[in-house]
Amino acid sequence: MTSEHQPPTPILDVRDLSIAYTRGRESVTAVDSVSFALAPGDRLAIIGESGSGKSSIVNSLLGLLPENSRRSATSVRFDDVDLSALSSETDWNQVRGHRIAFIPQDPTIALDPVMRIGPQVVETLTLHGGLERRAARGRTLELLDQVGIRDPERVFRAHPHELSGGMRQRVLIAIALAGDAELIIADEPTSGLDVTVQGVVLDLLDEVVRSHGVSVVLITHDLAVAGARADQILVLQDGRIIESGRTAEILAAPRSAYTRRMLEAAPSIHHTKLAASAEARERAVPAAPGGSDRGQSLLELRGVVKEYSRRGLGQGTFRAVDEVSLAVPAGSSLGIVGESGSGKSTLARIATGIVRPDQGQVLYRGENVTHRRGAVKRRLFSQMQYVFQNPYSSLDPRFSVAEVIAEPLDALQATSRSERDRRVAEVLDAVGLPADIARRSPTELSGGQRQRVAIARAVALRPPLLVLDEPVSALDVTVQAQILQLLADLQAEFSLTYLFITHDLAVVRLLCDDALVLENGHVVEHRPVADLFADPAEDYTRALLAAIP
Repeated sequence: MTSEHQPPTPILDVRDLSIAYTRGRESVTAVDSVSFALAPGDRLAIIGESGSGKSSIVNSLLGLLPENSRRSATSVRFDDVDLSALSSETDWNQVRGHRIAFIPQDPTIALDPVMRIGPQVVETLTLHGGLERRAARGRTLELLDQVGIRDPERVFRAHPHELSGGMRQRVLIAIALAGDAELIIADEPTSGLDVTVQGVVLDLLDEVVRSHGVSVVLITHDLAVAGARADQILVLQDGRIIESGRTAEILAAPRSAYTRRMLEAAPSIHHTKLAASAEARERAVPAAPGGSDRGQSLLELRGVVKEYSRRGLGQGTFRAVDEVSLAVPAGSSLGIVGESGSGKSTLARIATGIVRPDQGQVLYRGENVTHRRGAVKRRLFSQMQYVFQNPYSSLDPRFSVAEVIAEPLDALQATSRSERDRRVAEVLDAVGLPADIARRSPTELSGGQRQRVAIARAVALRPPLLVLDEPVSALDVTVQAQILQLLADLQAEFSLTYLFITHDLAVVRLLCDDALVLENGHVVEHRPVADLFADPAEDYTRALLAAIP
């Protein structure tokens, strides 16, 4: 065989990698003898459920494993560097950020909150790109434009908190592209992005692969993204490789039952609304005294407006929400969809009283609660619970999981210790978490496990209304399917009403009765989900549907 037919030397070659964590006297194996290779210019997707070992592999490749970890391997080679032999930060800094770029999952943690966006990108370009500051500024504006940011000059001067979650994630991708990397490791890089921006970002990564021969390790729970964007797939379960190979072959004929279950659990725009289980329907309880009858509006917003100052971003103000009206019938689910920055989360915060509108009214069971205070506000908080998008920042790391879940019970309901413990155990079981996790800290949990704890906390009070802000965006598909079924069951059992914020239209198809589409704070259309998917009335909605991978 001639040399031209020889397979290329891998840019990344991992052999027999094992990782364990020590907790007290216990040692827990997270990764068990994992081996894989990645050719130059290839894209490898590592998929698996939360806790399967994906993030541990990433942290090992970046030299970011915690002190309580223990790693062993026959070899872990990146090009000409033996990563398993690196021991000091000085050694790692010769590779990390310069030759290996990282796109983390959570922009809230990764970006410095007191530093403007522009200098954070400029810093990377001067440290790893060798540019002078003036040239680095121009290159920063180019990178921000490349990742789909419409006003790079404005964002350059912004602080992270002044940007939406999707905008912050695009900044992280710009930072990763700022160096001259040979390998990009992307840990759920599009989990917080709407489908149109997701497509832009993934197209950009593909272009970098084609034009520069960069290799990509993509950590994702989105099988549609893996199928469309990866050359190889590696499936992990409990730290072990279940199967691996070329993407087309695995998706067409998966060998393991585990992979088949993941494929079956992936949401699709061709699915219909989830039905509650027979057990949930049998357990259905009558509405609470004074509760609204099914079909009557539980929550209404009438002409609400919210403006924010462009302080630090230029002059004047902008309207995040512009005269939006909606009604959510009791026992129904309304999905609010739109691109990042369209006003979805602001609208949800107005509905729950976290943000006060500048104009308009919020009505709950017909009562005007726009300017709620004191006892009225406290009573309403027990009636509405909010599940935030980011489980890393919404769970107090000083509390145990049991204390996190019990916090609203202690604050808003007079419950005995035994009743509180029973309720905590009940909701942990309902969201698919083992009972012994109650003693652990949120910092010990994976992203998916943290999100399930956040949902358990909201459900613990059994409120009539749940506001769910991207509640399944951080979950792998099998757990996502379980949570969506759980939400469908809880709705049937307790006549719950959902205000569901998401960028994933396939999830809206599964859970919601009606959909409200937002663009730049305006309502584009508000229709039953089945009608919206069958015959979208507006070009914007058609573009959102067409962008679904």
